[in-house]
Amino acid sequence: MFVRKTLFFMCIFLISCAHVPLQAGGEESVIVVHGFARRARSMNQIATAVHQAGYEVRNVDYDSINKNLNDIKEEIYSKFDQYIFENPGKKIHFIGHSLGGLLVRAYLAENKLDNLGVVILMGTPNKGTQLVNQYEDKWYFSWLGPVIPELGVGNSQFLDALQMPDYTVGVIAGSKPYSRRSAKYLEGDHDGLVTVESAKLEGMHDFIEIEVNHSRMKRDPIVIEQVIYFLENSQFKK
Repeated sequence: MFVRKTLFFMCIFLISCAHVPLQAGGEESVIVVHGFARRARSMNQIATAVHQAGYEVRNVDYDSINKNLNDIKEEIYSKFDQYIFENPGKKIHFIGHSLGGLLVRAYLAENKLDNLGVVILMGTPNKGTQLVNQYEDKWYFSWLGPVIPELGVGNSQFLDALQMPDYTVGVIAGSKPYSRRSAKYLEGDHDGLVTVESAKLEGMHDFIEIEVNHSRMKRDPIVIEQVIYFLENSQFKK
């Protein structure tokens, strides 16, 4: 039984690390960025839907567990830069789920793009998550890697340093918790990891709250419909 389970999880890991190719075509490009402890494959459904809507899509992969934030930023910035360099003049949009949204914000704070389109943040903890504060003293907390401690509420130099956007941002927040237990540590409506209030961002162009949990969000058909609508209209479909 143990051997079968081990082989199963090894297969899942190898599949999740598989290279996700560039989806070509379209007059405008969309860079898609996954969240913590995931790989680009986790964003395949939304990337495919956006591609079918007529956009060229780059589903970016990065290691979020074994690297610190500076190393992650260096890795992902180079991928953004390369893709933008290879597509001169194309309007570039960004979609970031969770940590991916924070990395997009950090990149755009340091890099001004003349051809920037819209940015969509999905379940992004713009003000941090209280779960980090709740579990930071647990003995197993360090197993999560060096990034998670930077995502707490009120004690993150990374979050405090992020500039408010001067570009068009749409924010999607989930309001369906995983379980009653998570509600013990998160105040107000939340998606199981990030509260609705934390997802909200000063200067955001539009906001929508959808009854979906944090993980399901990136493949939920209603969320995907709203993402495509915002790409096309710079606002959500109400």
